[in-house]
Amino acid sequence: MAARSTSGTISRVHPSLPRGEPLQQEASIINSTTAEDLIERPVQVIEPSNMALGESQTILCNEEIQPADWLAKLDLKDAYFTVPMHLSDQELLQFRWQGKIYQFNCLPFGLSSASWAFTKLLKPLVAFFRETGIRLVIYLDDILILGSSKESLTEDVGLVRSVLKTVGFIVNEEKSIYEPSQNIEFLGLIVDTITMSLSLYQSKVNSLIA
Repeated sequence: MAARSTSGTISRVHPSLPRGEPLQQEASIINSTTAEDLIERPVQVIEPSNMALGESQTILCNEEIQPADWLAKLDLKDAYFTVPMHLSDQELLQFRWQGKIYQFNCLPFGLSSASWAFTKLLKPLVAFFRETGIRLVIYLDDILILGSSKESLTEDVGLVRSVLKTVGFIVNEEKSIYEPSQNIEFLGLIVDTITMSLSLYQSKVNSLIA
């Protein structure tokens, strides 16, 4: 997220910084996104690739999922951008583009430790949900919620949505699926709790063997 002027336009950060002053790291702009306030925000890419997120587990090996479970999923919109960076650390996220200097005031995509930090941030929420009896699988901004019945799942989805919004996250209503199902797409895979199987869409299979 680039710092901006009071007029809402993207503005240069630290105008007095000499053009020859070295930044923390050169970065390239690969995309831009528009949040709910309709302000364009450059996205930064920093090598190396993101750090490991901990122990890997296939979805069906996760003890949370039981045969014949009902499923729903939530997607967090602009997940990293909803996490503000401490003011003292923002200068470490500067980059120069087209002669101007910008800095993120939120957690940037592409930062090697961003996925780790975001996962750690969600852990207290995950613990809270599980303490209340809600079963769920979370991978960054994708959340799979499970229930033994349609009714219990609907209640759990409502609570998770409410808590996420209360703490400042934005639920992507277009990508989320609230209607309980025993067959749902999650992380690019079709999860089926009747057959307890994972599968790919045929279009993806065709692209792999083409």
